[in-house]
Amino acid sequence: MTEAGPLRDYSRSRAVLIGVSKYDHLPSVEPAAANSLERMRGLLRDPLLCGWPKQRVKVLREPRRRGRLPDELMKAFDGILDVALFYFVGHGQLYEDELCLALGESPETGPRCTTVGVPFSDVRAALRACDAQTKIVILDCCFSGITTWPEHSLSSTSADAAKIIDVTRGTGAFTMAASGAYRQASYEPAGSTPKPQTYFTKYLVDAVEQGIPGYPDGLPLGPIYEQASTALARDQLPEPTRTVRHDAAGFILARNRAEPVVPPVVRPASPSPRPHGGREPAPPSPRRRPRRRTISRRTIIGTLGALATASGTSLLALRLTDDDNKPHLWFSLNSIGVHAVAFSPDGKTLAVGSDDAAVQVWDVTTRTIAASLPGHDENRGVTSVAFSPDGKAIASGSYDGRVLLWDVPARTSTAKLGRETDMVTSVAFGPDGKTLAAGIISHLRGDNVAIRLWDIATRKNIATLTGPEYGVESVAFNPDGKTLASGNGSDTVQLWDIATRKSIATLTGPNLYNSVSVAFSPDGKTLASSHYDGIVRLWDVASQRILGTLTGHTGSVTSIAFSPDGKTLASGSSLGTGSGTATETLRLWDVASRRSIATLTGHTSSVTSIAFSPDGKTLASGDGSYDGGSLRLWKLS
Repeated sequence: MTEAGPLRDYSRSRAVLIGVSKYDHLPSVEPAAANSLERMRGLLRDPLLCGWPKQRVKVLREPRRRGRLPDELMKAFDGILDVALFYFVGHGQLYEDELCLALGESPETGPRCTTVGVPFSDVRAALRACDAQTKIVILDCCFSGITTWPEHSLSSTSADAAKIIDVTRGTGAFTMAASGAYRQASYEPAGSTPKPQTYFTKYLVDAVEQGIPGYPDGLPLGPIYEQASTALARDQLPEPTRTVRHDAAGFILARNRAEPVVPPVVRPASPSPRPHGGREPAPPSPRRRPRRRTISRRTIIGTLGALATASGTSLLALRLTDDDNKPHLWFSLNSIGVHAVAFSPDGKTLAVGSDDAAVQVWDVTTRTIAASLPGHDENRGVTSVAFSPDGKAIASGSYDGRVLLWDVPARTSTAKLGRETDMVTSVAFGPDGKTLAAGIISHLRGDNVAIRLWDIATRKNIATLTGPEYGVESVAFNPDGKTLASGNGSDTVQLWDIATRKSIATLTGPNLYNSVSVAFSPDGKTLASSHYDGIVRLWDVASQRILGTLTGHTGSVTSIAFSPDGKTLASGSSLGTGSGTATETLRLWDVASRRSIATLTGHTSSVTSIAFSPDGKTLASGDGSYDGGSLRLWKLS
C-alpha cells in the first residue's frame, strides 16, 4: 500500500480523545494510559492509515475535573455531519448503574464520581445531539461494557440524520468497550515493557497497523474489532464488548496494510457473546453475550421445505432418510437471537429464551410455536429457561434481574421473583421440583451475591449465597438434589451444600479460565465444566479432582450438556480461530474415551445453549447475535 493522504474528506468530522493516567485517589495508570492515548492519536493522524487532519482531532490530556467538559463535548461535535469519534482511556467507575469516566481528582467511590468525573450520559448527550452519519465510541476502561446496553443507544435526535442512517451503507453507531459491564479492563504495568500500554488500545491499534489479509484497501470497523477481540481472548486478557447500530460495522476506518488475497466480501461483523449472521474472517471474542436486540414476536407455521415469513425470518426443515444414522440437521429457524433452550420432561415441548424478551414454547413434533410468553424487559431478552420436573412450569431468567414462573398449560405467568439490581444468568429446578436456583451477577459494586434460592410452593427467597466477586455464569443441581454446582466468573467451579446452604468445595486447577457452563452426569458422579480457554473439564464429584479434559474447540466453550444415558457430552462454543473453523462450534464427545465423535456444522455465531431431548435422540442448539441468530434441532440417531 503506497497511497498517502486522507482516507476521506474530514472537514465535517471530529475526533475527541481523552486520556487520564495520573490520579489523586485512584491507582495510577502511568504510563500505560498516556501511551495508549498517543498511540490512538497517532493512528488517526497517520496519513498511510486514517489520515485525519490535526485540526479535526481534539486531544485532552490529564483533565482534572468534569467542569466544562460536557459543554466542550457539545461544542466539539456541534455541526458534525460525517464522522463523530470519541475515545477515552483511564479508569472507569460505576455509580448507580452508570459508567463514569474517572478524571484526575475523581474520588474512589460515591456520588461525587458523577460530579468530578464524566458520566457517560454526558458523552451520549453530545453524540445524540449531533447529526453525524457515523458515530464511533471507543472506551478503554473498567466496566465500559455497560455502555453497550440498548438504553445507551447513540441514535441521533435528528429526523433527517436518522433517515440518512437508515439508507446509507456504512453509517450508524459503533461502541467498542474494553470490558464487560461489570468487568475490569487491564494494562501493562510500568517497567513491564519499554512502552507499556492499556491492552485494549494496544490490540486494537495493532490490528489496524498490521492489517487483515483478505480485505481490500479499506478496513471496516467490524473486522478490526473482531481481530482485536480474538487476539485478546487468545492471550487470556479481558475480553471486550460492543454494540452496533445499522451498518456501522461496515464503516471504513483505515487503509489495509496487509495484501488482499481473496476478493473481499465486507459484511457487518457480529459478536458472540455471545455472536452471528454473515461472518468476517476473524472470529469474535468468546466471552461476550450477544447484544440484546428487540425483534417482533411471531407465530410460524412449519412445514417440510424452505419457507419465509413476512418478518424476514427464514425457516428450514430437513427430512431424514430412514437409513441415515449420522447426526443431521432436522430443523433450523434463522434470524432469531436464541440464548437458552430446554426440553420438557416428556420431550414434546421446547422452551426457547430469545432476544425479543419472550419465552417461546415450541411443539417439537410439528416444529411450530405453540405460545409466546412475554414478560421480561424487552431490552434485556431472556438468558435462561428451565422446565420443572413435572413439566407443568417453566422458569425464565433475564438480565432484567427477574425470574418469571410460567404455568405451561395455562400459558400465564404465576410469579415474578428476583430484584432489578441483579442479572440472572442461569436458572435450574431441584430434582424434586421444590427449589429453584438462579445464578446471579449483581449490578451493585461490592455485592457478592452469587446464587438465589426460592421455595416454589411459597415463592419465598429462602437463601442468598454469596461467593465470587464476578458472580455466577451457570448453575446445575446434582441429580441427588443435595449439591448445587456453579460456574463462576472468577475462574473457579464451586460446589454448594443445599441443606446447609454453604460452599463445600472450590474446584480449580492450572490455567482454569472463567467457568461458563456446568452440568452433572445423570448418575451425579461426574461434573463437566466449560471454559473460555476452549476446554471442557471433567471432575470426579466425590474426590473433587479432574478426571480429564476434552479439547478441540478453537473458541471458548459456552454451553455443555450430558445425554440422558451419560455416555455423550455435547459442547457448544464461540467462533474459533484458524482456517475452516467458522462453523465448527458444536461437538459431540464420547465421555468414556474423551474423544470427539461428531462435529455439527452450520451455526454461524456462538452457540449460546444446548439441550438433549429426554430420549437422547434430538439435540437442540441456539446461537445469537446483534443482528439475529438461529434455533436448530439435530437428529442424533
